[in-house]
Amino acid sequence: MRLRTKIVLVYGAIFLLLMGSVILAASFLISGTFERVHLQDVEKLQDIINAEYKSLGKQAGDEVARIVRANGAEIVLALNDVQDARDLWRRIESGTGLDILELGDGNGTIVASAHEPARFGVVDREALRLAKSKAKEPMLRVRPGNRLTVEAIASISLKGKVLAFVTGGYFLKEQLLKKSLDVGADFLLLLQEKNPALIVSKDDLSDDLKDKLVEIAQPSSDSKAPKDQAQTRKWFPNPLSRRTELPEVSAGNKRYTVGVVPLKSRRNVQLGAIVAAFSDKQSKHTQWTLIQSLIVLALVGIAAAYLAGYLIARSVTRPIQKLVEGAEAVASGNLDHRIKTDAHGEAKFLVDSFNQMTVSLKEKTERLLAAERIAVWQDVARTMAHEIKNPLFPIQLSVRTLKRAYQADREEFDQIFDECTETIVEEVENLGRIVDEFRDFARMPKPQ
Repeated sequence: MRLRTKIVLVYGAIFLLLMGSVILAASFLISGTFERVHLQDVEKLQDIINAEYKSLGKQAGDEVARIVRANGAEIVLALNDVQDARDLWRRIESGTGLDILELGDGNGTIVASAHEPARFGVVDREALRLAKSKAKEPMLRVRPGNRLTVEAIASISLKGKVLAFVTGGYFLKEQLLKKSLDVGADFLLLLQEKNPALIVSKDDLSDDLKDKLVEIAQPSSDSKAPKDQAQTRKWFPNPLSRRTELPEVSAGNKRYTVGVVPLKSRRNVQLGAIVAAFSDKQSKHTQWTLIQSLIVLALVGIAAAYLAGYLIARSVTRPIQKLVEGAEAVASGNLDHRIKTDAHGEAKFLVDSFNQMTVSLKEKTERLLAAERIAVWQDVARTMAHEIKNPLFPIQLSVRTLKRAYQADREEFDQIFDECTETIVEEVENLGRIVDEFRDFARMPKPQ
């Protein structure tokens, strides 16, 4: 695989890894963001319920206090006659908007009940205890039929003795249904004991989901407060103060994040809860939309990364490719080859160094060849001198022999002359042959 291809692939792989990390991180961030939003929605719901509870408690407290102030003496007198008490109570009830209005005597026995006459004669010890304590705070109670109520009590006393008490209040479900509880939940349930009542619904509530929501809202084993906290004024604790994550449930192919606002009595016993279920449909839609956008961005980015990688690789590998070609040319003996490039930085430095190296190599090669030629010619000169010296000796010897024979006027001079001249001619021919060989050697092509 070529270097350019490797660089392009590396750039693409790095970008894919980065985009994959971004998509994964974005999914987690979206999930975390929606969970925080749901957490805030549950806190908002808690604030709404708390405000509604205080408002209902104040209304009930003001109303029973007004009834006692306006009718206290008449109420005490009517206690002696059941029918008078009932008639009085019907008249009083017609002028109030309370859902619950009861009259009890000093023993806690219900003398008259506007909303439920059948409670006549029932002893309401909790109401009597609160009447004696002169508590002005509202209370959360469970009425027959598992109906949660917000109630207030006002007592009629004489010299510290409770002669009678008036209990007034509102059914929580009916009051919540009148309110706009838009906190982004798909379902809002009022859980009264274990009986769920649907308050807000943006879809059909399946029995499976209803059962799971009821199960989640059940109080834990430590839901009862310690004895020293039994008289706490809070009617429910902050359910978010000890948890940073909301539970999730599945119903069919849907998932819901669930927030629970427990509703507790004055003794800190959980009597019910407000359960909010948030569908993950919007979260998934947002995630999918973001992922689609990121995928499109990733495709564009990958194309851009590959293009950038190609251009960068080209700018890096082109000088390297030219260096490879130059090295091959020099290796084949072409020391005049030079690399031309418009590269910058380290690549340009490398090309310039290669060209300088080629120039230096050519100079050294030429000096080496010159030295080799000189050495060769020296060897040739020595050899030629030796070869020329060999025929000169016989010629010199023959000339001397002729000279002595001539001076001595020897009779066989003619024979000696012929022999010597023949030797001289033969050696001269040898010298001619040596000269011809040297001339042929001088005509050989120069070594490359």
